[in-house]
Amino acid sequence: MRYNPLLPLALVLVLASSTSIAAVERLQLEHVQVEDGDTLVLTLDGNQERVQLAHIDAPEDSENAKLQHDIQRTELDRMVLIELGRAASSHLRVLTADDAGPFTLVYDPERRDRYGRLLGDLTDATGRPLGEAMVEDGFARVLRPRPPGKPGPAELKDLEATAISTNLGLWGTHRDTALAWRGVLPE
Repeated sequence: MRYNPLLPLALVLVLASSTSIAAVERLQLEHVQVEDGDTLVLTLDGNQERVQLAHIDAPEDSENAKLQHDIQRTELDRMVLIELGRAASSHLRVLTADDAGPFTLVYDPERRDRYGRLLGDLTDATGRPLGEAMVEDGFARVLRPRPPGKPGPAELKDLEATAISTNLGLWGTHRDTALAWRGVLPE
């Protein structure tokens, strides 16, 4: 699937409409640090902040509570899951290389996830959202909306389905493990 230049605007509208926010902020950034495949560490107003890329989940690349949850949920081996996470983190590092910037962060300064991370998305110099790129390239899954039944971003679900069906990223290199991590048993 080709990049759609209207998707960044759609993502801003989804972020704005899916939260009760005072304001969505946009910041220009030159340098981005990757924590893992769906989390960035950015300096905002002189403070380091962790930012969760909106609507996506990537495997963990180190020991933490989420890895423990994924081990229990999937019954997959710790090192197998970490290998998936390292591949996802590596891909996000490619997407956030300094030559891909400047980057624009779109986020709600009042909204955080259960791990204390700000929720938002980063777009590269071409306007492509990095969360979308991670899903489209096969290195992240679309988060299932919470609470159940709340609609999620349909465009991302379509990108995920295409990445899986065409064996992109983790869906190609680690297919059975990635499908088990996603919550789908391999055929």
